[in-house]
Amino acid sequence: MSDATDQRLLEALLDSWDRNNTILVNLLRALPEGGLEARAMEGSPSIAEMFTHIHFVRLVFVLEDAPRVRQKSARGRVVVERDPDRIAQMLNDSAKVVRDAVKNRVEQAGT
Repeated sequence: MSDATDQRLLEALLDSWDRNNTILVNLLRALPEGGLEARAMEGSPSIAEMFTHIHFVRLVFVLEDAPRVRQKSARGRVVVERDPDRIAQMLNDSAKVVRDAVKNRVEQAGT
C-alpha cells in the first residue's frame, strides 16, 4: 500500500474511534436522572460502573500495549464515578489516550 493510502486508512480508523466515543458519551448524556444507578439485574454492575469500567479498561490496554504513552495511571482498581459530567470527561480523556497511542504506534511502524 502507498503512504497516502496508509494515511487515509489511519484517518478513517481514527475517525471511527472518535465517532464511537461520541456515541458512548451521547448515550451517557441521554440517561434520565438516576439512570446511572440502574442495573440490568440484582448483583450486576450499575450503569455508572459500566461506564467507568470502559474508561479504566481503555487505560489498561494502552498501559499494556503502548507503555511509552504518557497517561494518568490505570493501575489499581476501577473508581466508580457518579457525576455524568465527570464520567464524560473520563471517557473523552481515555478515548484520546487510545487514539494517540494508536496513531503514534502506526506512524512509528511506518518509519
